[in-house]
Amino acid sequence: MPWNKSDAISPLEACLRRFLASCSSGEDDDNSAEMLFQLRRHLLLYEIAEDEILLRGLVWKTLLGVSQVNADKYCDLIRKGPCDQYQKIRSDSFRTFPCDKSFQSRVSENSLIRLLNSFVHENADEGVFRYLQGMNAVSAPFLFCMGELNAHAAFSRFITVYCPTYWERGMSGARAGCILVDRCLEAIDPDLFNHLKSCKLVAMVYAFPLVSSLSCCLQPFSEVLKLWDFLIAFGLHFNIMIIVAQVILVRSSLFAVANPNEILNYRKWPPLNARLTIAFTLDLINRINSKLSEAIESHTYSKDMCERITSELQNGSP
Repeated sequence: MPWNKSDAISPLEACLRRFLASCSSGEDDDNSAEMLFQLRRHLLLYEIAEDEILLRGLVWKTLLGVSQVNADKYCDLIRKGPCDQYQKIRSDSFRTFPCDKSFQSRVSENSLIRLLNSFVHENADEGVFRYLQGMNAVSAPFLFCMGELNAHAAFSRFITVYCPTYWERGMSGARAGCILVDRCLEAIDPDLFNHLKSCKLVAMVYAFPLVSSLSCCLQPFSEVLKLWDFLIAFGLHFNIMIIVAQVILVRSSLFAVANPNEILNYRKWPPLNARLTIAFTLDLINRINSKLSEAIESHTYSKDMCERITSELQNGSP
């Protein structure tokens, strides 16, 4: 691991080292759980420094459970050549954060194409996952924070383990996520929900890109990384509440304009302030009931829950 070579290490690196040491030493589960708690707590309270890009990558890999990577396997996938969705990948790759200089200077389009093309080859036999529009944006943070080999491993685990319903055919998780955005907004701020509904604005209309990309389509990219520190540490499902928080944060503007979609169009969304959004999200979480919390937590991986959420909407259930 590319640890800091100097004697002085950052508090985040110290937290990560302690957690990894507790896991590798075979210490009791309680101690490992405490070290994990301390790591997550640090991520919540303190921002990762701009010069700790690779350390951020190590933290993400650790929290996602990516312990080993297979270079030979990845090279074999690359040698397979273009997959059957190669042109789709190429048509999206050049549009990945084109205006962000830090991303463009650090991540090549070729590495993005190789990663996504290899992902399709890797999952071709099972036929569950194919390339879907938006995967290019979701792969971007991994390539920014890690080398290509590690980024491929982390991205694959992220998609197939942590949010599979978002990327299986039909994207049932992302669609259920939009329904959950509406439910949360209705529970927390019914006046705002009804106002948007009267303008024919439900989350499926304005929030689908935000839900499906785990808010990766927002700007600036540097703030997206901070948002992902929180999501990877505490759960990707919290992105639903992140979106609700951002809608409520522009509440006064939504009531002031004739067409709220001018504000809710994600391309025109106000610049993301990750720290403010996360703090507000933590407050909003306490305002929803346990049934809704359970649905939010499990919809990223449970097809049954996604079907239940969709069915309840069709049947008019709350």
